[in-house]
Amino acid sequence: MTVCYFGFYNPDYSRNRVLMRGLAHNGVTVVECRSDARGIGKYVELIRKHRALRGKYDAMIVGFPGYQAMLLARLLTRKPIIFDAFSPLYDSMVHDRKLAKPGSAKAWYYWALDYLSMRFADLVLFDTNEHIDYVSAEFSVPRKKLKRIFVGSSPEVYPVRNKPLQAAAAALPAERISNGVYSPQAPPFARGQGVHSPKQPSLSTHGQRAGQAPRKAAASFTALFFGTFIPLHGVEYIIEAAKLLEDEGVMFHIIGDGQEKEKIVRLTGALNVKNIEFAGAVGERELASLIANADVCLGIFGNTQKAARVIPNKVYAYAAMRKPIITGDTSAIRELFDEHDMLLVPVADAKALAAGMLKLKSDSAMMERFAKNAHGKFIKYATPDVLGLSLKQMLKDLVSFKK
Repeated sequence: MTVCYFGFYNPDYSRNRVLMRGLAHNGVTVVECRSDARGIGKYVELIRKHRALRGKYDAMIVGFPGYQAMLLARLLTRKPIIFDAFSPLYDSMVHDRKLAKPGSAKAWYYWALDYLSMRFADLVLFDTNEHIDYVSAEFSVPRKKLKRIFVGSSPEVYPVRNKPLQAAAAALPAERISNGVYSPQAPPFARGQGVHSPKQPSLSTHGQRAGQAPRKAAASFTALFFGTFIPLHGVEYIIEAAKLLEDEGVMFHIIGDGQEKEKIVRLTGALNVKNIEFAGAVGERELASLIANADVCLGIFGNTQKAARVIPNKVYAYAAMRKPIITGDTSAIRELFDEHDMLLVPVADAKALAAGMLKLKSDSAMMERFAKNAHGKFIKYATPDVLGLSLKQMLKDLVSFKK
């Protein structure tokens, strides 16, 4: 089977990389048709590239983010199309990030883009059943058209912690995209991936530059969070928990840049928190090293509706690296993990988070058990090979149905 991976997606973003690699590992030929151009030029480039591929593939997948590309895809092909919506744009931009007011022209634009892109697709992918429930109700999309594919992570990028990182990276095969055909050896570190993309160095609260490993205080217990500081992350509760743990030998390392970073840094200063170190965005190779050096890794703790619908990228990365995890207890996280796999705490509750941190700090056996169990779930349900096999079956069923 040959699949055309289509759109304006970043092939190094975890969602796209996992699915493309998974398909390739399961014997599917993945031919890329994508554009990095801006404005009208990106549509012109996609039309030109697709012309050369016409009739040479069995189905099309519109990669994330593909809301705008989906409309063009439907005009260009009569082949079956799977749209990887991943996460509804309207919910993210209006209700969670609050970048548009409900009822505004921009909000209606996001709603219409979600609605039309899903309407024109033959099958639509989301990361959780919670998202599927929301989308089915909000946009009146038949549930049989909506399928769940977990986000997953790449073990080659986020290797198990007891594996020497330099050796693991050196063992990665040289990768390339040859003649527009995706190879599963494509370089995982070739381009940045959103939050992890290297940026200009920024000073942390301790005068440390982004891109340098945070200093680990002697005999301290270290907790790591990385992200883009969007509301669903609930980073403010991490800050408040850190304040409660100032005298408990716990150091927090917070990595990344994004929407609410300045607000979070101001909150840290206002509370005079002394056991937090910030660093800016880093590349994935360095991020994996920072995760490996942490004692415990932090998920999300926000109380937005969106937070209850996602299993974040970071949780999969931590599980892939066999790290103990503490995160908010939501219905989405329980679609894959439970209280046997990680420490689940009430969302938006700094005291519960602080108490959970102390519980883990005092019980190394519990930490090891959580790390082992979460990694086991990851291997069974969320590797590229597992997810690629599931997506391949969806493609086969769709192609057979459309014939």
